[in-house]
Amino acid sequence: MKTQDNPRKILQDIGKTLRFHASLGQDSYLNSEAIHSFLSIPLRDIDADPAKKRFSEVSQAAHCKEARDFKKVDLTQKTLVDIKRELGDCTRCSLHEGRTRILFGAGPADATVFIVGEWPNRVDDAEGVLFSDEQGELLRKMFQAINIDLNDTYLTNIVKCRASEESPPEKDHLSACRPFLLSQIDIISPKVIVTLGPLAAQALLSTNKLLIHLRGRVHRYKMIPLIPIFHPSYLLKTPEMKKAAWIDLQLVQRELLKKG
Repeated sequence: MKTQDNPRKILQDIGKTLRFHASLGQDSYLNSEAIHSFLSIPLRDIDADPAKKRFSEVSQAAHCKEARDFKKVDLTQKTLVDIKRELGDCTRCSLHEGRTRILFGAGPADATVFIVGEWPNRVDDAEGVLFSDEQGELLRKMFQAINIDLNDTYLTNIVKCRASEESPPEKDHLSACRPFLLSQIDIISPKVIVTLGPLAAQALLSTNKLLIHLRGRVHRYKMIPLIPIFHPSYLLKTPEMKKAAWIDLQLVQRELLKKG
């Protein structure tokens, strides 16, 4: 008699399948009373061989673990479009009163480098483009120096609405935008995060340390290397710090080479 024609083997296979279905929460079939009756039969009545019984118990335990793990998977993972939709025409803080538009972020969703600035300035707000003036040109040159095209990075700010240098974002402004920034990072899952200026580094590292004490080394955000560097607007005013900025950019380059 072939194995597939063995009634005991057929019953065993059906029992394992139905028990696996039950572990997943499936509890309704056609003729469900008969099937539930079958499921109520003790394993020993189907698996007379103790060795087979033990194997069946182990197998069932593995199926149950798979089912539990399966239920933990988030089948509704959000996209950048979803996050932008949630942000909407945001009025969560007072900065919305002085903006022309929200500058959410720009770049490929599979970017390996995630760049976080501080807030859009007047020119960004007017043109609808992040880092649109001379600070953007400097930022582009900085990353070209380590063979990275800025168009291949994901670029955003910790604050999505315009603020001024005379009146930088306050704590409630940062708190309102922070969840959206964290979601952007989670979705893109970059190889390296580069923060420009102190605010982004402090927010992601949950610290009040000055940038001068944070730069020059690799930190971690959720196991992702995070490298704080000077903001290009600061470098335009303090060109003597460009040498230090070059050292920080080399750190970025080394971390990317480690990641392949």
